[in-house]
Amino acid sequence: FNYCGGTGAGLQLAAVNFTEREQYGAQLGVANMTWGIRGFQLGVVNATGEGSGLQLGLLNLAESFSGVQFGLINMNQASPLMMMPFINAKF
Repeated sequence: FNYCGGTGAGLQLAAVNFTEREQYGAQLGVANMTWGIRGFQLGVVNATGEGSGLQLGLLNLAESFSGVQFGLINMNQASPLMMMPFINAKF
């Protein structure tokens, strides 16, 4: 378990990764959660409030995400198509 109480930079690598503010870099694990991502999330479940970059996992969740989501279920509330299977992109 990785926990960052503020803003993180670099790599988080564990089964569960959590950053309270923004994560600049990458989160690699089973479950990845952050308020904001500027980079890459790779996991079974990826969740962010806002961000940009790439989410790759079975379930990708975002309130506002600019970039590409690859997964079984991709949800970006700021996208014209809020939920898409396999791929969702907003730029």
